[in-house]
Amino acid sequence: MANERLRSAIARSGMTAPALGERIGVDTKTIERWVATERVPHRKNRQALSAALGRDEDFLWPAAVSEARAQSASQAEFVAIHPNRGSVPAGTWQSLLEAADESIDLLAFAASFLHDTIADFDELLLRKARDGVRVRLLFGDPGGQAVRIRGDEEGIGESLAARCSLTWKYLRPCLGVPGIEARAHDTTLYSTVWSSAAMKTCSPTPTPTVRRPTTRRSCISIA
Repeated sequence: MANERLRSAIARSGMTAPALGERIGVDTKTIERWVATERVPHRKNRQALSAALGRDEDFLWPAAVSEARAQSASQAEFVAIHPNRGSVPAGTWQSLLEAADESIDLLAFAASFLHDTIADFDELLLRKARDGVRVRLLFGDPGGQAVRIRGDEEGIGESLAARCSLTWKYLRPCLGVPGIEARAHDTTLYSTVWSSAAMKTCSPTPTPTVRRPTTRRSCISIA
């Protein structure tokens, strides 16, 4: 379904999609995709686009919940909710990994920050696998179309593919190890559910969350 509010705001601004894309630093096709679908841009791009068009974010993307409302709504169901990865304390990732006793599931394009912030990240995963924890890793395919599209949207081009390649290089000690399942994905959706036969896509969930467990379990979800 098209975003008619965004389409109208662009038309009233008098700017073309190429001119708007150049102004905020994204590809023209990305602008057209935002107009043609209900996909909500990342916060940085929303802010830049709102400023360029002179309209509020809440008007252009009503589905985008403000950080304050998200935090308030999370209290009953979640232990904590973070509006973006940068707001997650570095120690949280380490503590969740260390406390996991059943499974560790990581989904991201590159998640290179994990290797940067957690000492001996690969060794930690190997140790958990030896202890019987199921480890499933799903990172971007460096040569995939989804990585190229996301790189263009973020304004970093081929750098994202390079980061994905570096992540897979770092993970070499974990590949083929019993208890660790690693796959490369090529999907533009934020959330993917594992299945035994194939990967099943579901609705975008761009906010990293830590759910309140009903049993003793630690979960990491990276969107």
